[in-house]
Amino acid sequence: MRLSSFLSAKTSDKHEAQDQTITLGSIRPQQLYLHHHWGFPWLQGILLIALMTASVTVHAKSLAKLGYPDLMLVGQSRLSILFWDIYDIGLYAPGGSYESVKPFALSLSYLRDVSGSDITKWSLEEMQKQGADNESNLAAWKTDLNGIFRDVVKGDELIGISHSYDEAQFFLNGVSIGTMTDQGLIRRFFEIWLSETTSRPEIREALIRIDKQ
Repeated sequence: MRLSSFLSAKTSDKHEAQDQTITLGSIRPQQLYLHHHWGFPWLQGILLIALMTASVTVHAKSLAKLGYPDLMLVGQSRLSILFWDIYDIGLYAPGGSYESVKPFALSLSYLRDVSGSDITKWSLEEMQKQGADNESNLAAWKTDLNGIFRDVVKGDELIGISHSYDEAQFFLNGVSIGTMTDQGLIRRFFEIWLSETTSRPEIREALIRIDKQ
């Protein structure tokens, strides 16, 4: 099943003749969403922890294969909207300590299909929410993002590695798919998840390990 975009999703009931379409633009994604209809909350939590732990192991091995064995897990989270799990995301930094001025990586493991054009569209919309409003920059960034992002399917792993915001490399399932050199775009892209003005504060808190008082 494919997502037509990060902001809308379609589900079908095999006992019904028609599909039900739900618009998700106004729904706040939760850091970890447990499907209550499963009936056993404690079991859900155990399964979710197990799945995310396995995902972390895969990410760490992928980064080591790419030549970054020193990048260690800082924090992790899951983007879920209503009943749809979109991706697991992990932040990796030298020694497991994140500083934006030092190299770090974000690794996304997709839990459903998403088109490359939707990744670009959603990324630009999130940048605009954080104040990116220069039309010339946005047009150039759209071209750059479209040149990097491919369609992904469930199980794909997308890794973005920032080198102190001077350059960013992107890999899909261990294969290089592109490089960003525009420092403004690099900063805006990673700030989608890591900025204090992110639309997903729960995910940011989990990634950089902010403990609420």
